[in-house]
Order: sequence, then structure tokens, then C-alpha cells
Amino acid sequence: MNADFPPRLSFRAAWLKQSSLLLIGLLAFPLVPAAGQEPLHQIINRELALPAGLQIPPASDAEFLRRASLDLTGMPPSADEARAFINDTAPDKRQKLIDRLLQSPLHHRHLAASLDVMLMERRANQHVSQDEWMAWLMASVRSNKPWNILVRELLTADGEPGPGRPAARFLLDRAAEPHTVARDVGRVFFGRDLQCAQCHDSPIIADFLQQDYQGLLAVSTATYSVVRKIDGKDVTVLGERAGGDLTFESVFAKGTSHRTGPRLPGLPARVEPFLVPGEEYEVAPADGVRAVPKVSRRQWLAAAATDGSNDAFNENAVNRLWSLMFGRGLVQPLDMLHPDNPAVSPQLLKQLGRRFADSGFDIRMFLRELALSEPWQRPFDLPEAVRQQLAAAKSAAERLAAEKVVLDAASLEAATARDAADAAFTAAEAALIPLAAERDKVRGQAAEALKKRDEAKAAANAAAAALNARQTPAAALRNAAESAARAAAALPEDANLDAVAKILATRAQAAAAELPALQKATEEKQAAVAAPEEALKNAIAALQTAQQNTTAPMQALSEAETAAVAARQKYAQAQLLAMSLDARLKHLQKLAEFDSSRQTLTAAVQLVASRQAELTTARQQVQEQLPLSESATKKRQTAEQQLATAQATMTQATQLEQQVGKAAAALADANAALGRATALLEPTASLTATAAALAPKSSTLAADAQAAAKTAAAAAAVLQTATLAMQTATAEATAAESELTRRKELMAAAEAAFTAAQTAFSAAEASHRELDATLPSNLAKHFELASLKPLTPEQLCWTVFKVTAVYDRYYAAELAELDKSNPLTDEQKQNPAVLAEREQQLEQRTWDKLKSNIGQYAALYGGAPGQPQTDFYASADQALFTANGGSINSWIAPAAGNATERIIKATDPTAAAEELYLGILTRMPTPEEAADVAAFLASRPDRSKAAAELVWGLMSSAEFRFVF
Repeated sequence: MNADFPPRLSFRAAWLKQSSLLLIGLLAFPLVPAAGQEPLHQIINRELALPAGLQIPPASDAEFLRRASLDLTGMPPSADEARAFINDTAPDKRQKLIDRLLQSPLHHRHLAASLDVMLMERRANQHVSQDEWMAWLMASVRSNKPWNILVRELLTADGEPGPGRPAARFLLDRAAEPHTVARDVGRVFFGRDLQCAQCHDSPIIADFLQQDYQGLLAVSTATYSVVRKIDGKDVTVLGERAGGDLTFESVFAKGTSHRTGPRLPGLPARVEPFLVPGEEYEVAPADGVRAVPKVSRRQWLAAAATDGSNDAFNENAVNRLWSLMFGRGLVQPLDMLHPDNPAVSPQLLKQLGRRFADSGFDIRMFLRELALSEPWQRPFDLPEAVRQQLAAAKSAAERLAAEKVVLDAASLEAATARDAADAAFTAAEAALIPLAAERDKVRGQAAEALKKRDEAKAAANAAAAALNARQTPAAALRNAAESAARAAAALPEDANLDAVAKILATRAQAAAAELPALQKATEEKQAAVAAPEEALKNAIAALQTAQQNTTAPMQALSEAETAAVAARQKYAQAQLLAMSLDARLKHLQKLAEFDSSRQTLTAAVQLVASRQAELTTARQQVQEQLPLSESATKKRQTAEQQLATAQATMTQATQLEQQVGKAAAALADANAALGRATALLEPTASLTATAAALAPKSSTLAADAQAAAKTAAAAAAVLQTATLAMQTATAEATAAESELTRRKELMAAAEAAFTAAQTAFSAAEASHRELDATLPSNLAKHFELASLKPLTPEQLCWTVFKVTAVYDRYYAAELAELDKSNPLTDEQKQNPAVLAEREQQLEQRTWDKLKSNIGQYAALYGGAPGQPQTDFYASADQALFTANGGSINSWIAPAAGNATERIIKATDPTAAAEELYLGILTRMPTPEEAADVAAFLASRPDRSKAAAELVWGLMSSAEFRFVF
């Protein structure tokens, strides 16, 4: 698709069912619980109720429709079928849809394909063809064969030619390899991957014990493959040896032996009947012979697992069926059922297991109840309102925290009792080990004695057979010779007859001569049987004695193991409750953390706003103070200048006053000296003139001194005023500067507080964003939202065929062919059973025509053969196949009313967008999507090419690849 119109990855869609199937009523099997029982979906609703305060509405009709169709039939509907369901206003339309889908041949096919992948994990077909295997699975699903019966057939099939041979594929295509079979039986049927317990108790999972693995191995080692010649062909079938106890030791405790017979995981070992060598088989092992023991461990395993009493089998079954519908199990991973990995609701898992068994292991009923449940119908997208509803989780978590203390104490107490019981069991086992080893040794001797006795009997029988083989012809020759002799005597003239009589007599004598040696050899061989017969008798007697020696210790071990198993189960239950509550507590704490984080983020936002306001005010106050501070500074500077001027004036005035004073004093001194001189001397003209000259100067100096004093006094007054003004200006400037400093400090503090608030906000936002991103997945893990489920390779293949109308074209062609070759009568057309059979035939014929494509999708999108197939991965090969696959491009081409053709024919852009989104994603487009489609079509001159690009774009989107 052109880059200017990227498909939106919106996680919405739905689908219905072929319209013809909607006319078919519920036919063969009841889809409702037994009378008087609470429906399973109500139990599910109660046990998986939303946490207090949470309100999550059901998924939309479109989302429900697509999910129901893909989960129950593996294929989406046409645009018309989707539009009809979305527009239907009937209140019970969802239940009716579920019931119709469960009765459709498409459901049978999808469930059979799902069981195929679950059971065989895409292993290669080596002994049973895929067609035979799928036909057997299809027949099982169509007849609603109970799950326990289906499993029982898988575990007990012998592979002999006939209708039961396909069931042997489970073992045959695992090559009946003991370890592979032991591990897969544990995983697939009991939900326990015991591989790590093969050589020691699991160091990670306390509930996975080496004895449990070895107990399953004790069953699988008895089964072996044998090649028989049947109708001229080599056919591999399954034989079974008589088994014995396995002796094993942990790699962590070399030299300490343990023993076990066959056992189901978590239960005591089976005590088998004691049979002496020679009594173990209905059909003894031999070349090309399928051995059949009198005590079949496979038959025992199948019966004990599937009789409804084994909780592990029952709960594993419902957990795997739950996973098919929900995309994950109540316990995840599916093969990790143990107390340390509790179910989302252990109580629910136990109830489902019990009810599934009580229903007769009715798969169809169980799937129906899951589909009717509220958790299965919850939406994938998280409603925005839920984010505001998590406050109640805190108080709920606090209540669980108090309960956890009690459960942890109970678990610890149960662990102590378990350890004591295990110790008693270990002691009882240690007491039995040497006696059992001695018994094994004597059994080996008895087996060897049996072998020698059988060899001696075989030799005697062979000698007797050889004697018998010679005695019969010898007697015949003697009789013939005697008859010929009588005839020759009666007809002496017949020379030929006489010759024949002589020849026969010679041969009779020769044959008779051989008989004594053969008779002797036979007698010797028969006599030789007595010694090994006696040795065998003695060996069996010794074995019986050895067996008697183990009786009491075995009884003690059995009692100790029964007690140990009970203690383990009690601990497992206590630990399961504790771990389950802990998981629930952590979930609620996470929800409460989200609410607390939301409140913290809100407070952080408010604090940032508050700090910003404070900072704004502080900055404003600084700005207001700045001109005041500057004015005060200028006043101080002016006062400084005026003070300096006054000080300079004062200095000058003082200096002048001092100078004039000195001059006046000097003149006064001069006048005084002149007066003293005049008094002592005769007045002379010069003295008189001098005195006369000094007199005015004295007056002048006196006046100057007086003026200078006034000037000095005035300067002093000005200086005092300037000094006071300076002091006032300085005080004002200091106060203004101090206030400015204070305000700047407040602003700096406000800036620091604002920065801290921003930092706290960033941290709160990042933390909340992380919690918000994980909130949907956390809710989905507890089935409070729907999980994201990738389409399986099979679902993807059939979905591509459906949305491109390839499936509908082939279906229509097969319908036309059937109507031509085998038309229905009017009466048959009114018979629901006949119509259902017709639909089944059409589905089978259409599948036969298209099934060759499945392998390509399985190779590209499936997991590795023999590995679990539940993980999703994306690869370059997948992208290249979608982008460049010629077949996909050819399927997208306009034809038979597919989405491409409908887009081309649509005259209204909105209608074109509806045909696109309903046809490919089974939902209506958003207004934005409709506008994008309209703009894209308007920008392309070739409408046909543009329509194909639109279809290709949506088929390449994430929404198309997943079920929500």
C-alpha cells in the first residue's frame, strides 16, 4: 500500500457465520448444563468478578462477533453477515450465535485442527497420514466424543490396521521413544513439564519430583514399536512388555537408590500383581509379534488418568481448552501446573475440572459456557473510566495482606509435616531397596532358568517333531512296501511291480534305520528337560521367598508413601492458597499503586502549578523592588556627592578661617610689638606711619576673620545637613538592597522549588506512564480485559481465504456440483439433519480443495515441530510472504463480490470504506478511517488498483493478524 495511507492499527473486529448455517437448528448434542446445576458461565462470572469499584462493559457487538467466529470456527464472516449481526437488536443474539457456531462444520474443523496442534505439535506424519489422522479427529469432534475417551484411545491404541489405527499416531509418531512419551504425557495430559525432573527433583519447582517422571517412564518404557508384515507391507504397530520397577538415583545424591513402579504425577506408585516369569503375557514377545502383557501399564495409565478422579488430568484439560478461547490459560504456561504458579483462580480451576468431568468431559458444552461468560466477552481496549475506579483496590489489598499472614503460616506448617512424611517415606524406601534388589536378582535368575527350561523344552519338542516327522513317512513307506510286495506276489509276471516293491522295501528299511537314533535323541532331549525344569521350580520358589521377604517392607512403604502423598497434597493445597492470594494481592497492590500514582501525578501537577505561581510572584516582587533599590542607590549616590561637596567646602572654609586667623593673630602680634616699641622709643614718623598702616589691615583682617568664621559656620551647617542626608540615604539604600536581596533569595528558593516540583512531576509522570502502559496487560492476565491472541497459522490461512472470498467461491462450486450430482428433494430440504449432513459434506469437499495451502502457513507462522505452539513470533519470511506473495495478490484481485470488487462498485466513499472494513476487519470504520479511504480513492486514477491496495493494507495490519 502507498505510504500516504497507512492502515490504522485499531484493535477492533468481528464476524458471524455462513448465512446458510444460521438456518440449521441445534441438532445432535445438548449444549446446556444438567438440570439443577448452576451454569458454568455463572460460576466463571462469580469467580472472576471484577475487583470492587471496577466497571468494565462487555465488548462491542463487532468485537464479540469477530472473537466468537474466529475462536469457535477459525474463520471470519462476510461484510453482509457482519452488518446483519451488528444491526440485529435481539437481546439473545450472542447466545444464539454461539450455539449456531458450535453446531457448524467449521467449528468441527477448527476444533479438530486445534486438537491436532495441541496433541502432535506439528510433528511429521511418519506412520499415520495427516488425512487419516484428521479424519479420525474430525469424526471424534463431530460425534462430540468425550475428551477422556479420546485420550484413552490415544494412550491405548495398538496401531493395528483398522479404524482405531489413527489414534496410535500420538505414540507412533513419537517413535514410542520412552523419554519423549513420558515427558509429553506429563505435559499434554497432566500439565507438568517434568523434563527437569528426569535426573533429579526439580531445583526450581518443589512439586516436580524425579519419582513422578520415573513413574511415567515406567509406563512408557513398556511400550515399543514392532514391524509386522500385513498384506505384504511392513506396518509398525505398538507392543507392550511386562514392566518392572525402575531403579534410579539423583545426580545430586549419587549412590542413593530409589525405586518406583508406574505412577501418575503426584500420586503413589501402583502396586502391580506379582507374576512369576512365564506368567506375564497373554502374547509373549517374539520377532514380528506384538506382545500383550497380562498387566498392561498403558491400559492402567489411560484408565487411571481418564476415569474422572484425577484432578491433574481434569484441570489440565480445562486449562488447555480455556487457553484456546482466552489466549492464555488460567495457569500459564500451560505445562506448569504447580502450587508456586497458581491459577488466576485456583477455586475456579478446581470447579471447572470437577464439572468438566461430571459432564462426561463434554468439550462442546464446556466451550459454550466459556463463550457465554462475562470474562470471555470483556473488551480488549481499556475503558478510560476504569483509570478512575481503582481506589478501592487499596483497601482490598490490605484485607488480603492480613489473610496472607495466616495462609503463609499454614503453608509453613504443612511444609514441616510434608518434610516429616517424606523422611518417613525415604526411610521405608531405604529399608525395601536391598530386599527389592535381592528379589530382582532372584527374578533374573528365575528368568534365566525359565529361558533354559524353555530352550530345553524347545529342543525336546524339536527332537520329538523330528522323530514324528520321520516316523510318519517311515510307517507310510513300510505300509506301501508291504502292499507292493503283496501285489507283486499276486502278479509275479509284472516285473515292474516287483521292482517297485523292492525299491519301496529298501526305502522303508532305510527310513526305519533312522528311527532308533531319532528316538534316542528325543528321549535324551526329553530327559534333559527335567534338570532345567527342576532349576526353574527352585528359582521360582526362591523368587516367591524373596517376594515374601519384601511383603512387609512394601506394605510399610505403601503406607508411608500414602501418608507422604497426603502430606504433599495438603502442603500443595496450602501453598496454592498462599501463592494464589499472594498473586492476587500483588495484582491489587498494582492497581492500588496505579491509583496512588495517579493521585501522586495529580498532586505533582498541582504542585508544579503552585510552585510556578509562587515563582511568578517572587519574580514580580523582585521586579517591583528593583526600581526602588535603584532609586535609593541613586539617592545615596547624590547624598554622597553633596556630602563630598559640603566636606570640600567645609575644608576650604576651615582652611580660610585658619589662614585669616593666623594672619590676624600675626598682625595683632605685630601691632602689639609696635605698640611696645613705640612705648619704649620716641615716636617717629615711620612708627606712626607703620602703626597707621597696620590699623586698617587689622580691621580688614578682623572683618575677614569674622567673615571666614561665618563661612566656616555655614559650611559646617551644610556639612551637617549633608551628613544627615547621607546617613538617611545610606540607610534607605541599605534597606532597599537588603529587601532586594531578600526577594532574590525568595525567587531563587521559588526557582529551586519549581525545579524540584518539575523533577517530581517528571518522575511521577514516567512512573505513571509505565504503570498505565502495563495496566491493560495486568488486567488481561486476570481476565478483567481480553487478551491479545495471534491467529494460528490455520486461522490465518482460512481468514485470508474468507476475506478474499476464495473460500466462498470454492464452496459455491462444490454446492453447484453436489446439487447437480445429488440434488436434494423438497422433503430433504425441510429436514435439518439432512441439511446439516449436506453442510458437512460441503465443508469437507471445500477443505479438501484448499487444504494444500495450510502447510505453507504452518511452515511460515507455526512453531518448530515437536515444540509448544503457543508462542507468537514475527519473521522476515512472514513479511515477505504478505508483501510479495503472488497467491495473496491473486486472491485480492476483484472477484465474486469480495471486498476489492465491492469497493470498486461502491459509488459513495463512505460505503466503500464500510465494505473495506467490514469485509476485512469485520467492523465499521471510524470517521477518520472513512475520510482516509475517500481521500485515497480520490487521489488514485486507477480505482481497481487503489481498492486492491486498500485491501492489501488492512490484510497486512496488526489488527488482521490478531484476535482481540
